[in-house]
Amino acid sequence: MSSANLQQWTGLLQWSLQYQDGTQNSDVGAMDPERRAFLKNALENHITDPAEGFKALIAVLQTPRAEGGNDEATEEEFVERKVEALEAIMGYVEQIDWARDFVKLGGFKIVTDMTQDEHKDIRIAALEVFGACVQNNPPVQEAAMELKALPILMDKLRSSGLSATEYAKVLFAVATFIRECTPASIAFIKDEKGVALLLDIIKANEAVYGIRAQRKALFLMHYIITTVPAVRIALGGQLIAALNVTMLSQDIDLRENSMKLLLIMYADAHVRERLEDEILEQTRAALSKFSKTGDHFEDLDETALAMAAELREAIDRRSPPSTEEPALLANVAAN
Repeated sequence: MSSANLQQWTGLLQWSLQYQDGTQNSDVGAMDPERRAFLKNALENHITDPAEGFKALIAVLQTPRAEGGNDEATEEEFVERKVEALEAIMGYVEQIDWARDFVKLGGFKIVTDMTQDEHKDIRIAALEVFGACVQNNPPVQEAAMELKALPILMDKLRSSGLSATEYAKVLFAVATFIRECTPASIAFIKDEKGVALLLDIIKANEAVYGIRAQRKALFLMHYIITTVPAVRIALGGQLIAALNVTMLSQDIDLRENSMKLLLIMYADAHVRERLEDEILEQTRAALSKFSKTGDHFEDLDETALAMAAELREAIDRRSPPSTEEPALLANVAAN
């Protein structure tokens, strides 16, 4: 364990002990003797075993808030220590096997609940831990389904007034949850109407959700339309119309990811057959701004110019007529 991590561990464990032993002002009850003994042992031996480390950090997460107090400094420290504990947990759960151990020890449920905490900093840290736990980890994704975590996350995403950072973290948690998890993907598309919400985020003014959230929405939309072809056909002109706007963004990532999605959309014969001429002309008009002599963009590199040229070719290329309807098209379009 590094000296920096050791110092963080020591501070966290000392705080959790002091918060309930009378040396800090608090109206909560006394700590359970068994729990106190465990934390003291952790403090003395500077835990390196992941399972034991999880138990100590979970104890910090479960340290209750003082009731009836008005000490702002104490409340600030309370939030700070919770965030530090969540950050320490991140160092473990990025390992797939350790994330599964975290679920077995009950920590994952606690973190899921903390995504709804009243303090923004705690919510953001919890969302990051949640996303790290479920990423490419089927057993943890299954645990998240059992906890009904997707409706919790989607309700947050639909809410107004979150910071740009929190919107981005919610999208990170959703994306890592549903990727390669069929039950979660189906629930996202059908039960939560998640594709429509992603489209709203992509179409929104950059100031509403923030650039980072829009980047993540495009990333997730890319996964969905390449995994479920029926979705890209059902969205069709709606998605292309939104991308015609976002590809003119001054943000390089937003611009290039929008163009990548447009290339996928225009390469699909089913999409092209259903596309109105007006949408095609909108794309052409947007592409006209991609030139070395144009003044729309502050910075336009060779990659963007090459993608624009490829997109022009895709638009002008005549696709052969499709011969069959993709599976589930009617169901997805209806929902």
